[in-house]
Amino acid sequence: MGILTLPWEGPPFTVLEAMMCEKPLLLHRCVGNEDLVIENQNGFLFDKVDEAVAALHDLLKAPEEKIAHMGKESRRLCEQHFNARQMAELYLKAYEGNFE
Repeated sequence: MGILTLPWEGPPFTVLEAMMCEKPLLLHRCVGNEDLVIENQNGFLFDKVDEAVAALHDLLKAPEEKIAHMGKESRRLCEQHFNARQMAELYLKAYEGNFE
């Protein structure tokens, strides 16, 4: 499982690595992280500590099949939206001043 509690970072490479390793995510709700999680499909976002604890508790009690499915969904989303070619193109646009 990938857990990130930082109040801001986006998109963090450690989370992308966890996604490629087919891990469900539990991330602090902030810019960047919100682009990486589809609630209940590949993980959960939280605003407060008690929300994170509840989500973690639910994940730990979840059947292995659900965890595996969420992990596969993480990888699918990462490959589809955050592959190296797309990321390089975004960085190039940013450096050229054409970031959208």
